[in-house]
Amino acid sequence: MKSIVDDVKLSRRQLLGHAARATLVLPVAVGSIAACGEGGGEQAATSPAQPAAPKAPKPATPAPKPAAGLSESRLVTEIPAAATLVSSLKYVNASPEAEKRCANCQLFIAGEGGRGKCPLFPIGLVAQTGWCQSWVKKVG
Repeated sequence: MKSIVDDVKLSRRQLLGHAARATLVLPVAVGSIAACGEGGGEQAATSPAQPAAPKAPKPATPAPKPAAGLSESRLVTEIPAAATLVSSLKYVNASPEAEKRCANCQLFIAGEGGRGKCPLFPIGLVAQTGWCQSWVKKVG
């Protein structure tokens, strides 16, 4: 049985010519199809298709910052937004072991009133007497 493909014999030059013409026609055809889906209606069908202009990327929205003084003065255990992180790090305000507490952790940045900042918690404060599973003995 003979197929249609067997009857077509192209030289290398003819094949490259067909391929070059196809690459010129394909973007126009794709543009016409895309215009149909965008409500182009009759205007898209009667006017020559233009390649669609790339859409500008949406700007990334920054994470909302907590209001000054609200979460920065409270312990992380008092902030509902920090509850998942508190439980995943197993943070407690009173360490079960006296030698392992936030005050002698490498990550702790001392503050006022027996509280301080920990880089593991983006909002809120930790108690100097607190502890979490990421505790690392302070060097020096």
